Amino acid sequence: MRTTAFFAFMALLSAGCGGTAQKSPSGNIRAEVFAGKEGLYYTVTHDGRTVIDTSAMGVTIDGTELFRDAALRPAGMRKIDETYSVTGRKAVSEGRCNEYLFDVTHRPSGYKYRLQTRLYDDGFAYRFVLPGDGTRTVNGEAAQWRPPQQSRVWFAERNSGWKLLTYAGEWISTTADSLHIVSRQGPVQTMPLLYRTPDEYVMIAEAALYDYSGMRLRAEPGASLRADFTEQEGFELSGDIVTPWRVTIIARDLDALVNTDIITSLNPAPDPELFADTSWIVPGRSLWSWWSGIDGGFMTLEGEKRVIDTAASLGIEYSTIDDGWEE
Repeated sequence: MRTTAFFAFMALLSAGCGGTAQKSPSGNIRAEVFAGKEGLYYTVTHDGRTVIDTSAMGVTIDGTELFRDAALRPAGMRKIDETYSVTGRKAVSEGRCNEYLFDVTHRPSGYKYRLQTRLYDDGFAYRFVLPGDGTRTVNGEAAQWRPPQQSRVWFAERNSGWKLLTYAGEWISTTADSLHIVSRQGPVQTMPLLYRTPDEYVMIAEAALYDYSGMRLRAEPGASLRADFTEQEGFELSGDIVTPWRVTIIARDLDALVNTDIITSLNPAPDPELFADTSWIVPGRSLWSWWSGIDGGFMTLEGEKRVIDTAASLGIEYSTIDDGWEE
């Protein structure tokens, strides 16, 4: 269960905070959000270096681009310092960040919604909360990332129809400015994407994906990335719409990257009604019959028994039963 060590809420004064300037608890990560005639934008820096250059953000609902001709007003700030239990590589994780709130008004329609940002010492995240009633269609997002062009990017390549339906593939790399042309399947890539800049690692991801479509990333010339969804015409949601967190993880090295707590911190705690007892959740290794390529035995009763027996003989804790388990 999560416990909050320090939880303060205060008014955010434009004069005192540079209007939309934000920083992480140590001040090493800084961000700025601002509104222009054409949309909403943000920038992210790390130790004074630009990590994400001026990039767009915003949501289109029922055909209305709510980020165009929008007014942005600081609405508050809070410091979050919490610890919570996790299952896996360590027993306790930490979530320390500064959270900033902004009221957004779409001038043509008068519709009001909220932008929420969080700055950790190893990353930046934002999401939108869009109140409403009834069924509405999310037509897409203006979400963009512009990492340094002189970067190398690792992506999951899989030359089949499964590429954009899974997080599985062969991880290969290319220059950031060639990502849009490197794949035979086109410029759309699955997340996450990992960039190696001259000074740090930068990973693009999402968190708290609930009641929303999973996002893909469309690479563009100039190393830019844009949000892309399977549902090209949009998807329907009911009531208030809360977008997943759009996350930029920034790490000095690979050790810091794999030990980040940002993704778990941005996700809500497990539902206590569904996970009243978690003692049965034990990490371990697994054999996988599909990956192992057993001849003629994949998803057959006798074949899977063989894999389970093999796992037991090797002292491996689990066996993964894949697509087709319901048969």
